[in-house]
Amino acid sequence: MNSKQYHRKAKLNFKLPFLLALFAFKTMVTKAQKWEAGILAGPIAYRGDLAKPMIQVQEIKMHFGLVGGYVFNSRIALKNELNFGAIGGNDKYAPNTLSGFEHQDRNLNFKSNLVDFTSRLEFNFLKPKSKLQKNFVTPFITFGIGVFHFDPYTYYNNEKIYLHKLQTELDKPLYALTQLCIPVGGGLKIGLENNFTLGLIYEAKYTKTDYIDDVSHNWQSNVTSGSLGQSLTYRGDKSLPRHNNNPIDPTSTNRGDPTNHDNYVTFSFSLIKTIYKAPPCGRF
Repeated sequence: MNSKQYHRKAKLNFKLPFLLALFAFKTMVTKAQKWEAGILAGPIAYRGDLAKPMIQVQEIKMHFGLVGGYVFNSRIALKNELNFGAIGGNDKYAPNTLSGFEHQDRNLNFKSNLVDFTSRLEFNFLKPKSKLQKNFVTPFITFGIGVFHFDPYTYYNNEKIYLHKLQTELDKPLYALTQLCIPVGGGLKIGLENNFTLGLIYEAKYTKTDYIDDVSHNWQSNVTSGSLGQSLTYRGDKSLPRHNNNPIDPTSTNRGDPTNHDNYVTFSFSLIKTIYKAPPCGRF
């Protein structure tokens, strides 16, 4: 990807959350009879090349956000979320195996702040008997589309180093830091007094990038070179033996798995207020 294509793609990704927000807001203000607004918070975890097994308990972080929406009917609602959190992964937490390249030997790690905006539909399996919904419980499923922003970094010689522009891999593309995501999940809603709803929500947010952790494919051509990118392509001790007592040769293996994209998951507790009979708004 050349510089012109990268800036065009980054500009498009930057505009997407605002276009999604405008569409969702226009839909709600022109037709809404029931508004929803609330907060949510809970754990967030990254899944990718530096998370072996699937999720590293030691790297679970917290996220928090705002949620607003429009209720079409008793079963279907549109939810819009703005979330703030952090993610990370570290080879030192990976279990070593008795064959193949050892993740602990690779010794890579990363962290990143993360912001996402998602617009998704919720479908309730059960229909409440009244609009007050007190003591009403229903499972639900949800799916939608969104955008997220990340910027992976690590620490090297006690200095915070952002990895995006470093050539940590051979022919690494200048990937966009704002990308699309697809949230899919479900949960449980519990009706409370005064039109409040308590929610328990699990979402897997799938992406089309393999560079949330800045690890995807090939090693740099010379891992012993003095450049910063090459110093960070492999951070283990090459003199350490494998379990089969053969010397480690990282250049004979892939640095990551380019066939699987990175993603992240959230488990959220939400508290949402439903507001009935919203005043009419003018159309755009």
